[in-house]
Amino acid sequence: MLVVVEYATIFLPLTDEQLAVIEPRRAASEFMAFRFDVQIVLGYDPDVAEGPAKDHWPAQVVHTPVNVHADEWVRLLGHTNAGTSLAVVVPVPLDGTPAHEVGNRLREALRRVTDRPVGD
Repeated sequence: MLVVVEYATIFLPLTDEQLAVIEPRRAASEFMAFRFDVQIVLGYDPDVAEGPAKDHWPAQVVHTPVNVHADEWVRLLGHTNAGTSLAVVVPVPLDGTPAHEVGNRLREALRRVTDRPVGD
């Protein structure tokens, strides 16, 4: 029997929000435990087309624990291009009062920051 093994690399990006949840846990522990639950669908099997529907698309389920030491996590993050974001919510009236002018200036500042060319 010939067994062919192929490997694929899967990247799981973390958002700033996810990192914000992970970071306090990393700071409070020597290591972080992740658990990956993966279901791999192997493809349509025409030999069982007449059988039960669950056999048409055979799958394999894998549960893999991964432990990352806190120091290693910090080192890995140091090599990434992680972005930092800040959200400020300021309720501003649109009624022509002086606060309305503040709102206009904040919106203009946001437009300038958002539309600014990279490297500017």
